[in-house]
Amino acid sequence: MSYRLSSTPDAHLVQLTFEQQSNAAERREAYTALGALVAEDGATKALIDVTHLRATYATMVSYDHAVQLAERMPPGLRLAVLLSADPAQLGAASFVRDVANNRGLAMELFSTRDDALDWLGVTAGAGTL
Repeated sequence: MSYRLSSTPDAHLVQLTFEQQSNAAERREAYTALGALVAEDGATKALIDVTHLRATYATMVSYDHAVQLAERMPPGLRLAVLLSADPAQLGAASFVRDVANNRGLAMELFSTRDDALDWLGVTAGAGTL
């Protein structure tokens, strides 16, 4: 498994961290597991940390990521994505964000964990996972 899920129920927050490169099947599995944990915990916020990923994806692969995220997340969820400083990663992630937003998922990109947690409305300390 190339990812880790954790939850902070008092902050209504779930985090998915990709710890190494992953293939399409692992990403689908991770998004499904994230959606299930969000529903189980009644979470309203999620943080996906992709800082360890170093791959860029073809446009259709990025599109599929966005569709999978939008389909697996409950309505009203706010999703923050934590990126590395890699400009190629930002380009692909921006496309994913735009497609997900167009499908009704409130998703934004961040380069720092503090900014992501602030956007999610998680107070300092409450989002420690």
